[in-house]
Amino acid sequence: MKYSYIIVIGLISLLFLEMVYSSENRASNKPTLKLTGQIESCEATDEGDRVKVSLKLNLSLTNAGDTPILLMSEKPTLIGRQISSPSVNEQDEKSLFTLWRRPSIGKNDEWLKLSKDINKASPPEAQIKRIEVGDAIKWEVTDWFYISKDDKSSWKELAAADRLSLRLTYEMWSLNIEPQQSTLDDKKFGQELRERWKSYGYLWIDEITSEPIDIHIQASK
Repeated sequence: MKYSYIIVIGLISLLFLEMVYSSENRASNKPTLKLTGQIESCEATDEGDRVKVSLKLNLSLTNAGDTPILLMSEKPTLIGRQISSPSVNEQDEKSLFTLWRRPSIGKNDEWLKLSKDINKASPPEAQIKRIEVGDAIKWEVTDWFYISKDDKSSWKELAAADRLSLRLTYEMWSLNIEPQQSTLDDKKFGQELRERWKSYGYLWIDEITSEPIDIHIQASK
């Protein structure tokens, strides 16, 4: 009886260790994309009641996980910009400027054709690219936006800051590809393709926000 009890305890321990290992293994295989960037030029022009900021950046999107990533072949769409005072902890950063510009939703013939073209058993090479583990895609982006100088804005704090960080958010999967009943949150068509293509890689349909990018803004007339 005593030996049977020891064997049972041993089996339970082995089962527990297997569950822990399996959980850690699944966590390590989590698909991960990392967006980093560097500012090549930053021009800020004082226009009286506002400042126009013009940027040129070099961006890099790296597969930092353990599984291949599938992406739409077209360049992602920039939808969000946030300038903050940097901190060791992201939660402690103070946001000084935020701007969101989402593309319009419209089901024209071009989007309908794209939805049909990618609705295949395997990822079509013409529309879907695969990023292997450790590989990256790089591109250059130009952007501009206005920062108001009214009393409610943080322009004075922005202009006086020694260090600032910029985060960019990109839309990786357009809602125009989805059927009309889909929403920004569920992306049913994308989820269906992700499951269908899982043996080829992980279809990335979520938005992605960059790591902090150092930026210095000094307005000139």
